[in-house]
Amino acid sequence: MTSKRVLGIGGVVVAAAAACTVTVSFWSGSESSVSLDWTIHRVAPSSALCAAVGGDHVILRVAESDPGCAVGEAGCGEGRADWVWPCADGTADTGLVFQPATLYMAWALIGGDGSVREATAWQSVTLRAGTNRYSFDFTPGWAGPPDAAVVSGWTIGGAAADAATCGAAGAETVRLTYRIAGAAAETSEDYACAAGRGTTGNIFRMTQRYELRWALLDAAGAVLAAAPATGWQAHTMAAGDNPFTVDFPVPSGPDASIAARWTIRGAAADAASCGDALAATVRLHWREAGAGAESTVDWACAEGSGATAELLDSTSDYELAWELLDGDGEPLVRIDWAAFDPAAGENALEIDFLVGGRLTVTLEWADKVTDPAWGDCGSPPVDVAEIGYELFDPATSVVFDAVDLATAPMACTTTLEWTNVPFASWTLTVDGRAAAPATAAWHAECAGLVVDAVTGNAATCQVSMMAVP
Repeated sequence: MTSKRVLGIGGVVVAAAAACTVTVSFWSGSESSVSLDWTIHRVAPSSALCAAVGGDHVILRVAESDPGCAVGEAGCGEGRADWVWPCADGTADTGLVFQPATLYMAWALIGGDGSVREATAWQSVTLRAGTNRYSFDFTPGWAGPPDAAVVSGWTIGGAAADAATCGAAGAETVRLTYRIAGAAAETSEDYACAAGRGTTGNIFRMTQRYELRWALLDAAGAVLAAAPATGWQAHTMAAGDNPFTVDFPVPSGPDASIAARWTIRGAAADAASCGDALAATVRLHWREAGAGAESTVDWACAEGSGATAELLDSTSDYELAWELLDGDGEPLVRIDWAAFDPAAGENALEIDFLVGGRLTVTLEWADKVTDPAWGDCGSPPVDVAEIGYELFDPATSVVFDAVDLATAPMACTTTLEWTNVPFASWTLTVDGRAAAPATAAWHAECAGLVVDAVTGNAATCQVSMMAVP
């Protein structure tokens, strides 16, 4: 049966000296005990941690059924005067004061002022004879201001960081970046490299787990070195200063150059070969691997070779791309990005630009349908006024150039010429029409226009008259 509550805290066994009256709670017995273990924010409690969350002690309450109230409220559940344990203990045991039974239990973390810092929900438990163990994690809010700081100290190549060592390394700033473990959002703080030390002040909470990394930066903000070299350093904050010592490797700086030599389809690049290819400039593009900021260096095509200064760091990975440009700066050939791992010193590279060839086709126009003579656009009796054409590779159906007679014709000509045409055997279709009469038309399909050299690719295409006025 349910007892009366006496002595202010729950139902207990009371012996009245005068009347010898005994009140027994529904849970009273001597066969079962409850053993409790708790953590705070998943960390074993300490005096400092309990103070940080405003916790003084932990209490246990029991009920026959869910009382529908919060532990710590007046009259909510039953307890004993000795069911009170210091927060920092992290463990407690009631002793054998229960009988085996099913009942409801709840616990609460209580502040020194008697306020409830956090209470568990009521839960049904079945006690067995012997010890019954339970554990739970309190996650109350924090009672005071942040109480933990990261204090960073750094060296460079084992030497104390000062104006001399930072200057020699080209370093100006040390950047601490931190985030809550597993989170995406990051926060950074910068310190002067020459200071050798920096502190965040108390901006963290003890027991919270963070991930940290440090970077050594130059005046432009470029990363010279990082610690750890990859990833993050995980750390659970303790109250007060959390010291870290970071040793940055001595930044190597640019120590690698490129000595390039280029050819035009295997031929030495000089004024003649570059002129034949209509090429004016060779451009080198370079960037750090992973799509870093892009830089370029230009050389005159006819020079045939060129060298950079020591622009690259042999400890880093890069990507290179090359372009052969015409006089207007338009690419004739592009060799796209490829990985490049420079060695210290000069790195010799050879590049062959597979430039296309120049194709010249002479058009001869028929003066009549049958037994024609071949001439220019003005051969009698009817002038060719407008033409269209298509130059395509029959093996791949790739169209290199086209003019549509129906929508955007060009004036009649006797010469068509293209530059940078890929090496292949091409087919040219040509159509023409007279201004008047409209029935006069010309057509030809000239196959086997071979481009196999940078220059000297020439052919004649005779365009027949298909209809007469």
